[in-house]
Amino acid sequence: MRTLRCGECGCSITAERHTKNSGLVFVYGRCTKKRQNGVKCSQPYVNADELEKQTLAFIKSLEISPLLVEWVRDELRLRNERGFEFEKVQKVKQTKKLQILLDQKKQLYGMKIDGLVSKEDYKKEKKKLLNLEQQIKGYLQTDNTFHWEKTLEDILDFATNAAAIFKKADPEARRKILRILGSNLLLKHKKVLIKGQIAFLILKKADKVINEEISRLEPQKSPILQPNLPNSASKFHLERGTRIELASSPWQGNVLPLY
Repeated sequence: MRTLRCGECGCSITAERHTKNSGLVFVYGRCTKKRQNGVKCSQPYVNADELEKQTLAFIKSLEISPLLVEWVRDELRLRNERGFEFEKVQKVKQTKKLQILLDQKKQLYGMKIDGLVSKEDYKKEKKKLLNLEQQIKGYLQTDNTFHWEKTLEDILDFATNAAAIFKKADPEARRKILRILGSNLLLKHKKVLIKGQIAFLILKKADKVINEEISRLEPQKSPILQPNLPNSASKFHLERGTRIELASSPWQGNVLPLY
């Protein structure tokens, strides 16, 4: 519970165990009430199970649906086609530059043999050519799409399964998950208040837009067409030019009270 702070005095929230006469053990979250000015904090104890329930409600409120995931992947397929073509052209250009560098190294060596350049100038120019050659070879050997593809897949998986991941995580991992999803984590009047991180609020806004459009376009209660919803999302994007206006998202900066 060290991630939460008291919404009244700002002190940290700590976990405290209480054992009843029956032997049952209850865990509560409470403010440490360690303010330096001596003013008392009025915030009460909160059952740990209730804290977890509210925290999970916050996490689930930011989860995205498989529809958005499929929409994002369809969009990426379109962009990848252009991106791979661009990379292909760039690598052809860099290969040509590499051949030019080889010719320049050959010419430079010939000038050295003929005494047209000094040893110092030869070493200086050769070093420049070798550095350029190394940079180009490094670019040609790099898969420029692998890193962001893996990162995006991890983000999408996390955004669709955050609650399940949180449930299975150890305390330290849980704290990290909450810091990833939100900020200003407060406990006040037995309510957990967390300000969602903008990236996940944007994803949730996009999720809402996509699902609303699909609901509007798809025939209602059609058991035959329901499995094709993701494809319909893609079709909607291609035919109508769906665009998510991220900058105007009403989710930005919202503090979500959990009940």
